[in-house]
Amino acid sequence: SQLLCKPFDPSAKAAIIRAIETSGLGLNPQAEGNQIRINVPPPSADRRKQLASQVKKLAEESRVSIRNERRDANKAIDLAKADPKVKVSEDQAKGAAEIARVARELYKRLADMGGHVAGVGKALTQAVEKYNQVVGSLESRVLPQARRFEALGVDHEGKPMPELPHVEAGVRPLARLDPKAGDDAA
Repeated sequence: SQLLCKPFDPSAKAAIIRAIETSGLGLNPQAEGNQIRINVPPPSADRRKQLASQVKKLAEESRVSIRNERRDANKAIDLAKADPKVKVSEDQAKGAAEIARVARELYKRLADMGGHVAGVGKALTQAVEKYNQVVGSLESRVLPQARRFEALGVDHEGKPMPELPHVEAGVRPLARLDPKAGDDAA
């Protein structure tokens, strides 16, 4: 895959290239006129595992942050309501309720995203299994028949049968994302 970046400010091209090179992503940007071409190699099994782990970590950090903000907002409102000297305006109460509603919705969306990540992992596992089935069928059923043609002297126009390796890498399972786990500020 390739990314083609056309900076809005052409004078920033060198800085963009330098930033990509020093990012630690292992990418090698190439300047082409006013554009930057970045070849992005397909991720290896280890890189996919690393990316899945990073997504899981970011999702969990986000969920914890949301829970903490909800808890703090609820605690502040409860303290304000309990203190007769503090007047809680209608706008403040509505704002707190809106924060709680938005936090609940974001939390649900993070859980949904975790489900999608798990679905991608399952699909990758199934794709690897199917690929390995195809390779097994090729090795056990197709290639022996093709070798019979070669033994009979049938011209195959110099095109050898490709070697297809088995894929041994598995997909790391995603821990279950439970929207109710650790939710102490409902």
